[in-house]
Amino acid sequence: MPILYMIIFLLVVLSVYAVGHFFMYKAFVNVWTLSTVAHRVLLGVMIFLWISPLLIGLGSRHFPGTLTSALAHVGYTWMGFLFLFLVTHLLLVMLNYFFRRWDWNVNDRHVWIAATALAFAGVVWGSIDAGRLRVRHEEVALPTLQLGQRIRMVHVTDLHFGPTLGTDFSRKVLDRVREQNPDLVVCTGDFLDPGIADPEGLARQWRELKPTLGKFAVLGNHEAYSDVKKSVKLLEDAGFTVLRNAHVQPVPGLVLAGVDDPAVAMTGEKPAVSELDLMRSLPRPSSVILLKHQPRVESRGLFDLQLSGHTHGGQIFPFDKLVGLVFKYYKGRYELPGGGTIIVSAGAGTWGPPIRLFVPPEIHVIDLVARPTR
Repeated sequence: MPILYMIIFLLVVLSVYAVGHFFMYKAFVNVWTLSTVAHRVLLGVMIFLWISPLLIGLGSRHFPGTLTSALAHVGYTWMGFLFLFLVTHLLLVMLNYFFRRWDWNVNDRHVWIAATALAFAGVVWGSIDAGRLRVRHEEVALPTLQLGQRIRMVHVTDLHFGPTLGTDFSRKVLDRVREQNPDLVVCTGDFLDPGIADPEGLARQWRELKPTLGKFAVLGNHEAYSDVKKSVKLLEDAGFTVLRNAHVQPVPGLVLAGVDDPAVAMTGEKPAVSELDLMRSLPRPSSVILLKHQPRVESRGLFDLQLSGHTHGGQIFPFDKLVGLVFKYYKGRYELPGGGTIIVSAGAGTWGPPIRLFVPPEIHVIDLVARPTR
């Protein structure tokens, strides 16, 4: 990824994060009286937490392991708490302003305490729910499968193995996948982040998963951030066939096509063919499943089913409402005008805050069956 792009991105993120910390700091000192020493300690803690994402990024790339993992858990959990506090505090301030006309006896300290308690409760519940992986079941009828034929496919995405999610989390996901007895397993990107403490152990765990029709994966934007070549090697070591603007036929009449995320091209590794050229070149007649990280429909009419992730379904309420404004298809199943289906998974892992608030983690079990003839 170009250095200038990364610098601009980091400056924007740190600037926004600084504003959030400044608001938190002002809200705190506005309702609590601090000594000079306590005031300095608060400032120091706020500055440390503000720059913690930068420290985590550096540690993940150069010092992966227990210390970086601990820092990531603290820094990213705080990020989730800060987001929930800011949203809740703003909402309560607005409500307090509205109700004051009826002699509502609530002061700024009451608002701060309530916002802190609600944000803390959100973090606790979100941390618990992030570990409760759901299994969503879908059935998709395809035109070229034979009557009576049924292929069970498990779709995983956005696992984000890295400093906060390691081999213990991987084992839980694999246990749920195996329970489904899949014929085919696909991963639509963001399998990993920088900072995996035990990449060999992670690859070994996934290599032991051997569905009869294979495992296939595409690259997401986080594979680009993590280093494309290293990401491909880890996925291949884990037993995946990586589809980089390429296709395979696991069984006659069924085509899996996979494309790189656009972030990969920004690293200088441009695909040999575009998505449209790839889809137009596929063998026909066949049922086509497109594996694509971001849920953007750019080859409508050329696939029967598109599987995507990327959005996390918003991951943390109420951020999911904003994600729904950015992505037309951001969570769940959508039947497309003119034919074709897109299923967007909220993903199994977390990025940033290791919490999921009212947007639980999930994998999809998709039974592929023959489309009835009339």
